[in-house]
Amino acid sequence: EVISARLLRKDEVEAALRERFGKNLVIDFSINKEIIGGIILKINNELVIDASVKRRVDKLFKVRLAS
Repeated sequence: EVISARLLRKDEVEAALRERFGKNLVIDFSINKEIIGGIILKINNELVIDASVKRRVDKLFKVRLAS
């Protein structure tokens, strides 16, 4: 599953993922504006990549609060 904050060009994303992970992928796309930007990639419902802006902002706040 590819989760993004906005509509993506599915053909480009599918081509890149199939090249990286194999030709037999079934890719679902969803939009979640709460991630602000970037993408989240899940395979078999497991988090593979979280390149969302929300994760980066959350990480900055945790570091800032810890110091």
